[in-house]
Amino acid sequence: MIFLLSFYNMSDTSNIHNTDVEKIKNEVNDLLELLNTNVCKSENVLQKRFSYLFTTSPTLFKFIIKNHNGNKTNLYKNIDMMLSLIKNIQTSKISQYDASAIVGQKIGEQYIPQLKKEES
Repeated sequence: MIFLLSFYNMSDTSNIHNTDVEKIKNEVNDLLELLNTNVCKSENVLQKRFSYLFTTSPTLFKFIIKNHNGNKTNLYKNIDMMLSLIKNIQTSKISQYDASAIVGQKIGEQYIPQLKKEES
């Protein structure tokens, strides 16, 4: 399965065209905002509160829950990049394959030592 699509609950890739990217962005931002507070919520409560995100993108939802305490700049940047690419796929500006390659390269540059770009 294409790397980018691994964040989506999809039995076939045509589902990407039915994804409401703006709704996901809103739920991601609301979820991150809530997680940054001291309010303690169980994952089950969060699944219900952010049901669209959890239903359409359970891997993304779980990734956010697990990684929200890490590098917030990279987290926001990566999620925004992925959602922008989804929008570009929906408007036929880019193929799913090319979008996946872009995500793989960007994520690889952040986390794989041999691919990390040297900072100037």
